Amino acid sequence: MLRLALVPLFGITFLNFTFYVLRRVMSGSGQLHGMLLLVEKVLTTLVWAGMALYVLGVLADVVAWMEGVRFSIGGKEKINLADTLMAVVWILLTVLVALWFGSWLEERLMRSANLDGNLKVVLTRISKALLLLVSLLLSLSLVGIDLTVLSVFGGALGVGLGLGLQKIASNYISGFIILLDRSVKLGDQITVDKYTGIVSQIRTRYTVVRNGDGETLVPNEQLVAQPVQNHSFSNTNVRVATRVQADYSADPETVIALLTACVRDLPRVLSDPEPAAFLVLFADSGIEYEVAVFVADPQNGKLGVQSAMNRAIWRTLRAHGISIPYPQRELRVLGEAPLSATDPPPSKTVADTANAASAA
Repeated sequence: MLRLALVPLFGITFLNFTFYVLRRVMSGSGQLHGMLLLVEKVLTTLVWAGMALYVLGVLADVVAWMEGVRFSIGGKEKINLADTLMAVVWILLTVLVALWFGSWLEERLMRSANLDGNLKVVLTRISKALLLLVSLLLSLSLVGIDLTVLSVFGGALGVGLGLGLQKIASNYISGFIILLDRSVKLGDQITVDKYTGIVSQIRTRYTVVRNGDGETLVPNEQLVAQPVQNHSFSNTNVRVATRVQADYSADPETVIALLTACVRDLPRVLSDPEPAAFLVLFADSGIEYEVAVFVADPQNGKLGVQSAMNRAIWRTLRAHGISIPYPQRELRVLGEAPLSATDPPPSKTVADTANAASAA
């Protein structure tokens, strides 16, 4: 009884110690927690099942039965159930090691000061993909599975990418194009479609654009196939503009000077390039002007600066007696109108109409 009890006791002790060490080693990477938990559950289940079969004395018979169950993969190649089970275990272990090494490599790359931000992301993704591929091939080789059987799965995967995964493949490739040609970089302020914000992440399938309303996930294909306004492509200064109308009686030169002066000392507004005002349009109700300034911190948003500009313009124009016109409509009534709602309109017969036409 003591000899039989040593088997589960040793197995439990070994499992607990092993995964305790793994959790301590991989605690720095949060993305490994789910994979480590999956490996722990699978291995714990298999070890408990093996210990139970060993104590019952049927472990050898079960292993022999699993080795006798054979099925073909990719035509002539045949493997048994025991090899398949070992392949699953080795795949989980090698993928776990590959993820851990990929996270360690990513941490080292991100801390490098000599590499561009986009290049860091590209190297991290390529290294993780290669590590996962190598771990898969290595695990299959360890259990004696011929790697040529993967050609069948490779063909099926190619057909799937060509038919059902076109958008996913397009977004994936577009993500690498964005990172390599550096048209959009981390920290840039962009406008794509109706979304404007700061690029905070460039992921495999999408790009995260952050603004005051939250974060928008823009597909990478959209950044490649559609026009994108990159406010930070040449420099970090971003133009902020607002428009206002003034009455026709106000001198345009005076209005332009007042508009330029009232926004010059606002917070976050740069003195170089200095603010400028322009006469844009002779509108129906008044003359329309545009006031433009530049800010160096677009990541803090433009709405606050625009609001401060509008308040300063309103105070300045009001202090100098310049009115901001609003649309007005003039109603002209043609012909005689009834004196009241109860009085009928003047009657006019067909004969009167014909006589008036003849006289004319």
